[in-house]
Amino acid sequence: MAEVPYLWTSSTSATVTNNSGPDPSQPKESTRDQDPKHQPDRWLRLMRVPWKGTPMLVIRNGQHKGKTGRVRDVHISRLTPSGLEVDVELNTHTSSHSFVQQQLDYDHVVVVGPHSWMKLFEFECPLKKEFHPRNHFSKPNKNKTLQSPDTVGSRTPMPASDKISSSTLAWDPLSSMPGWYPSTSTVAWDPLSAMPVYNASLSSRWVTSTSTSCDEISTGASFWNATSSSSVDSLPASILPPRTPAPPTHILLDPRLENVKVQAKVTSVDYKDKQLVVWGMVLAGRRRIVHAVRGAVKYLTGATVVLEVPNAPHTDSHLVVINGEHTGTFVCRVTHEGTGANSIAVCRVVVLNEGSMDTVTDRELKLPATDLALIKETDEEKKANRNVLSVEQNAARKRC
Repeated sequence: MAEVPYLWTSSTSATVTNNSGPDPSQPKESTRDQDPKHQPDRWLRLMRVPWKGTPMLVIRNGQHKGKTGRVRDVHISRLTPSGLEVDVELNTHTSSHSFVQQQLDYDHVVVVGPHSWMKLFEFECPLKKEFHPRNHFSKPNKNKTLQSPDTVGSRTPMPASDKISSSTLAWDPLSSMPGWYPSTSTVAWDPLSAMPVYNASLSSRWVTSTSTSCDEISTGASFWNATSSSSVDSLPASILPPRTPAPPTHILLDPRLENVKVQAKVTSVDYKDKQLVVWGMVLAGRRRIVHAVRGAVKYLTGATVVLEVPNAPHTDSHLVVINGEHTGTFVCRVTHEGTGANSIAVCRVVVLNEGSMDTVTDRELKLPATDLALIKETDEEKKANRNVLSVEQNAARKRC
C-alpha cells in the first residue's frame, strides 16, 4: 500500500506556531510575581526601591554616553564597581523603538533637570544601606606616624624678616610642625584647646574647625602655633579673643533641634511655597535639613526653608523653642499677653510622652511667637493631649 504524504495547510501551521510556547525574545516575569498571593509583597518591594522614575543622563559606558532617560529599577549586590546596577529606559527616538532598556553601573548616570549633574544618592538619600554605593563604606586609609630621625641635622634656615608674609608658609626652627606666622587679620590657634578661635575685633566671620552644615562656611586663613608648650600669657592679646560658638546657618541645623519635626514652607522653584514637615539630622557626617519622600529623605537648602510662626493668642498646638537659651524645649501655650504683633505667648514646659498624655511641668516661659515653631503632631497625639492644659487655661481665663 502506497504511503500518502501529509500535507500541512496554512491554518494547521498557524495553530502549531501559536502553541509552540512563549516568545523567547520577550522578558520573563518571575513566578513569584505572577502568584496573586505575593502581589502585595511585590508592590511593597517596588515602593521601597529609590530613584524610580528619576530623569537621568548617561555620563559613561561608551555608545550610550550623553543619552537621557529614566530610572526603572535598582539592583543591589551586583558585580559592578559601585555594587549597584541601575535599570534605565533610554530615549532613542528611532524608527523602530522609542525607548531602549539598559543596565548601567550607579556611577555611570547622574540626575538631570533642576538638579543637573547630581548623583542619585545626593538627589534622594535612601534609608536602607543596601542602596548606598560601595564607596560609602570604604575604610579610610590610616596614615603612618612619621618617626623623628636618630640624629638631628641642620634645620631649615629662616627667611629674612622683610620677606616674611602672613600668607606664606614658613618653617619654625623651634618645632617640627610648619605653621602660618601670626597676623592681626588672621584666625589664631589656641594651643591649650586645640580649637580655632575668633578675632571679634577685626572680622564678622564665624570660624569653626569643621563645618557641620550643608552650606559652606568661609574660614579664611588660619594660624597654627607649633610651640604647643608655650603659655597663653606669652601670646599677643590680639589673637586670644573670647571663645564664642559658631552659630548654625539655619535654625534647624542647631544640634539642640536635631530630629524635631516642625511645619515649614519651602520657597524654592521646585516646591513653590509648599507646606512640608521638615527636620534637621546628620547624614554622611554633615547636618542637613530634610523631608520625607516615599520612604526616603530628601535634602533641602536652608535658605528656602521658612518655619511657620504660630499665632500667640490662639494656638493650642505643641511648640518648640527655636531661639535663645531655651532652644529645644517643648512648650504649650496657656494664655498670652499684649495684642497684635507684640503678643507674648505664656507657655508651660511639657515633657513629651510617646503614646500617652504629655507631662506638664510648673516651669513657665514667656516668649514671642518668632521664638517658637509648630511641632508636627499625629492624630493620636492630638487626641491624647486634647485637655492636657485645661486646668491651667481655665485658671488663666478667670484671672483675666
